[in-house]
Order: sequence, then C-alpha cells, then structure tokens
Amino acid sequence: MIKYALTFILALFAASGADAQYVDLLWERLAHYPFSNGAEDISGNGNHGVVQGAVASEDFRVGDGNSYYFDGVDDHIDCGNTLPVPLTAVSVSCWIRTDQGEGDAHVVSKVDVASSGGFILGTQDGKVKWAGFDGSGQFLKLVSLSRIDDDRWHCLVGMVEGNSWSLHVDGTLENQVITGQGVTALTTSAPLTIGRNFTGNDGSHQCFRGLIDEVLIHGRALNDCELEVINTGEPYPPR
Repeated sequence: MIKYALTFILALFAASGADAQYVDLLWERLAHYPFSNGAEDISGNGNHGVVQGAVASEDFRVGDGNSYYFDGVDDHIDCGNTLPVPLTAVSVSCWIRTDQGEGDAHVVSKVDVASSGGFILGTQDGKVKWAGFDGSGQFLKLVSLSRIDDDRWHCLVGMVEGNSWSLHVDGTLENQVITGQGVTALTTSAPLTIGRNFTGNDGSHQCFRGLIDEVLIHGRALNDCELEVINTGEPYPPR
C-alpha cells in the first residue's frame, strides 16, 4: 500500500489566518523511505538503499506497509552517498520502536568524524540524540529529556539550519542549541546509513536494536505545521 503520498497537502492553517503556515513536504525532500517496497527512495532522487540483514516487519500504522527490524548486531541499510553537496541545512525524521536502554546507537546518520562533517539521529541510554558538526568543526550533541526505550512507537525529528539545532520527540521540542557559528558542517563523503554508524567508533558500529519506519530527509528546516503533520502519523491522501 502506498504510504505518505505527500501531494495535495499544500496548506495547513494555524489558529488564525495571520499565523497560517504552508505545508509542502515535497519541497526540498532529499530522500524518503516508507519501506513499502524494500528500501526504495520514493523522493525521485534515486537514493535507494541496500538492505543488509534487516527484516521487514509491521508498520507503525498496523496493516499499512512495512517497517524494518534491526538486530542491534550488524543489521543496517546502506543508502549510498548521493545527497546534494554542499548540504547546508537538514531535517531528519523517522518513527522508531525500541527497548534498547543502554549505549549509543545510530538510527539515521551520515557522519564522518575524521573529516568533522555530517549528522546523527540516534539513541543514547534510552533517550534520543541529535548530533553533528558546526561550522568550526566542533561536535555538537543534543539529548532528549524523555525516554523512548519503552517498546512503543515514537516520532523523532532532528533539524539544523544556520546556527540553530533542534530535537523534537513525539511533537515536542525537547532540546535546542544556538551555536556561535553561522554555518554548519553537514557535508561529508560518508554514506547515508540507517541502523548503524557506517565507520564504527571505538570498535563499535553503534548498531540500533528495534524497528525503524518512515525515514524522511529534507534539505531545510521544517515549520511547525509540517512537524505537526509528520507527528500525527496519519497517511496522506493517495497520489
């Protein structure tokens, strides 16, 4: 079944007309993995993934397509290195379900510590982390207040644009940092990887254990109404 057809959702209005915000989740959509047809990227940009060990499982909306289960040992999806260069802003969203309460794990990442570039959306000791490099090459990490290791579905969104980094969990802004740098260091030759760190760190690939679904990457920050649409988890009208 087709999931998250993004066409036709072009305007969502806030409480008053003066506060109206437009929702267009097709705008600057770099990659989109609904996992309805393997690890196919339905954005039209050709960033298709290669599944390495992960097993198709139930969707976060039961009965509507698939998610992937990652064993926390070596399962991952390699999506290659074809995101636009330079990458100056990014929003990464996904749904996860896990009981992994200890250690660090990468959910969606494109990072290379050696070249001080990229981003990581993952987990740390049962909470969510959003990390990457600012324009000075300084590594930055935001950690959520709430825990997500309760074996229930949670919506994660990490965003960075200019000097603003923010982390949202289940529709709530949980952490935000304004850096002293006007630019970020998001560009890297590392592949986009789902379920683990592609290079490994201290002998570990920081593999994720649990379910991942509906991975969506934009080359910009999302507005409040777009965040609300993603967090509802409801399917969009069919294309």
